[in-house]
Amino acid sequence: MPKAETYLIFADETRDLLRQMEDILLRAEFSGISEEDSQALFRCAHTTKGSAAMFGFDLVVGFTHTVENVLDAIRKGVSELTPDLISLLLECQACMAALVAAALEGSEPPRDTVEVLSAQLFEYSVVLPKSAPAGAPGELILEEDDVFVILPATQPAQPVAAPSAETQTQEARPVQAVVPPAPSAKNGGERRLVDLQTVKVPSERLDTLIDEVGEMVIAGAAAHLKAIKSNNPELAESVSHLLRLVETVRDTALRLRMNPIGEVFHRFPRVVRDLSRELNKKVELIIEGADTELDKSMVEKIADPLMHLLRNSLDHGIETPEQRLAAGKSETGKIWLKARHESGSILIEIKDDGAGLNLQKIREKALERGLIHEGSQLTDRQIWRLIMAPGFSTASQVTAVSGRGVGMDVVRAAIEALRGNLEIESAPGAGTTMTVTLPLTLAIIDGFQVGVGNNTFILPLDSVDACVELSPLEKNRNCFTLRGAVVPVVRLNTLFSMSDAKPVEHHSVVIVKFGGKQAAIEVDELHGECQAVIKPLGPLFEDLSGVAGTTILGTGDVALVLDVPQLVEHASRQASHLMSQTMQNSALSRH
Repeated sequence: MPKAETYLIFADETRDLLRQMEDILLRAEFSGISEEDSQALFRCAHTTKGSAAMFGFDLVVGFTHTVENVLDAIRKGVSELTPDLISLLLECQACMAALVAAALEGSEPPRDTVEVLSAQLFEYSVVLPKSAPAGAPGELILEEDDVFVILPATQPAQPVAAPSAETQTQEARPVQAVVPPAPSAKNGGERRLVDLQTVKVPSERLDTLIDEVGEMVIAGAAAHLKAIKSNNPELAESVSHLLRLVETVRDTALRLRMNPIGEVFHRFPRVVRDLSRELNKKVELIIEGADTELDKSMVEKIADPLMHLLRNSLDHGIETPEQRLAAGKSETGKIWLKARHESGSILIEIKDDGAGLNLQKIREKALERGLIHEGSQLTDRQIWRLIMAPGFSTASQVTAVSGRGVGMDVVRAAIEALRGNLEIESAPGAGTTMTVTLPLTLAIIDGFQVGVGNNTFILPLDSVDACVELSPLEKNRNCFTLRGAVVPVVRLNTLFSMSDAKPVEHHSVVIVKFGGKQAAIEVDELHGECQAVIKPLGPLFEDLSGVAGTTILGTGDVALVLDVPQLVEHASRQASHLMSQTMQNSALSRH
């Protein structure tokens, strides 16, 4: 196997092991450490050291060996895993990650950090007295698949100080081999089975596969259209069967690109822990729905926006322990990080039980910056959205966490670039909820084709709730009543300034839903379901509101794929504006 490929395998395995170490340590801080977790913690360090030894990464081996000594004492019950030791081990885990990265990249390792942490670890080191084969202190013996670490063992268990130069020159003493517990036959067999069933594929190959499947979908739609026009029932049936197979291949290919969002969520417990200590706050992070899947192209892009929203909840939302106790709350604040699927989208919630947004403070800051005018009548939701204006900040002073006015506008832009949406809900004293809504995939969707004038549009099928034909009295109204609920209407010919309308006998509305809201899209024709391969808009049109991309129809024509979240939000703002105007006119008429 080429050296580059073995390095990649080592990097992947080490990253997973270090992530597991971090998860165990963070979990232990809240609920203590179980025997199973202590064994797993030791194995993570032991396996990392063994793998690094095979590549000759001596600095990684030496430092990890020091960490392993402490973890060995913990798993054998000789040492206690205290909060201070957890903090130290988390620093060591970060240092191990930095050493591995430096070894792989050939860059300068953090030697100063290694020396400082090694000195601190020696305070927790314990010598374990047992008989063992002879060998030199610190010697690495490779036997079959395990690396055995040789430790001194001629005195009762006690803390070990850093060795002096005189001690290092003395004759080697009897030693003990520290060996991780061998997995049971059942567990070992299951692990080997999982390894055999898993194949790692470069992401570029998956991207190429998705592109080719997309072209196959377009070609299948064209073939189906020609088969229908040929008036050949047998040909039409064969092509329909082919399209069903293409749809199956499409769904399978798209699932290959779906990754659990937990790959992003796992980074945040450490961030919350470190930042809460920096801010002198007590915070518990609760993660739900980490197994919810999202397109791999979004997983990395959503990490930074979520990170900023979490930091905002910690800094602006959660109060200090003293403030929480004074307000009748538990001194430990809670932040929930949730993910779930809804209507063909993924919803990510960052919710806290903090003080909530201060509407008066936000309004005063907005007036000061000229974002609103004195006397402006704004709803609570409109005031909340002001915090996403560029440069907006309510922090009284600039800190390492906040106060520079850079953040929420960037978060919103990053989310909208993924065809997503950010909504804010808050209640004074009860906390704030930030909801990020994203499409499940950016590649191929099931669509619903409609016509407006001479133009064709595609709506994501998962967002379509109903299709209703309008009566002559309901035409040209701003609202539509469905099942007792008032739904605002969006007219595409007005929104996109289209003047090529053609006369039709009946108009229809397509009811779309998103994030608990509804909107009625007025259209001229309903063409039915289709498969749409989303092509990105060019640089000239990438900021066009209400459009998520384009697709090629079976006829070869280009159709616009509508952005339902933006259309629903547009309809909601329009309805709020009309309601506000109505209330103002009513107030004026009374005077």
